[in-house]
Amino acid sequence: MNEMADFNQQKLQKVVERYLAYLILQEEILKPLEKHNTTNKNIIPIIGNRVGKNSNNVHRNINKLEVYSAVGLLRYWCVLIELWEEFQAPVDAKPSLDALVDKYKDGLDFLNQISIENQLDILVEVHLTFCSRLVKFYNESKNKRVLKSEELEVIQQIANQPLVKEALINDHEHHKKLLRERLKQK
Repeated sequence: MNEMADFNQQKLQKVVERYLAYLILQEEILKPLEKHNTTNKNIIPIIGNRVGKNSNNVHRNINKLEVYSAVGLLRYWCVLIELWEEFQAPVDAKPSLDALVDKYKDGLDFLNQISIENQLDILVEVHLTFCSRLVKFYNESKNKRVLKSEELEVIQQIANQPLVKEALINDHEHHKKLLRERLKQK
């Protein structure tokens, strides 16, 4: 393996970990709690208090795409389960770690392959859907600003892969078509 591949692999791993950490905290913990919040209080200070952080630290985990440890994830997850019960949210919709792993399996598989495969084009080909979502997230997100230039470079390398370009164009065309259909229905 050459030095450039190692550098890109490390940066790519960091970018993917940040993306997954954001999705898990935002989509799997915060949004479900906000949806079932029976208090009229902001959920972030409640979570922060339960995990022993102030709300600014919880916001930083979200806004700076911080990768937290396994223990950090479990602390957030325990609060999710506690508040789920306190808010009397539907038991049949209660989040589970098994479902979480299943939902993010493509991203976890991609992470595992980064250290094995040193050719970006092969990684992209095998994990095209995930790579397209990753590029789209960073291109359409305010979170792009927290990345270092080397990390942005890795995202750009993925975005420049012909398969990713094509997938993003197709996705954009699909969204335009859906929007036109919705407008016709009105």
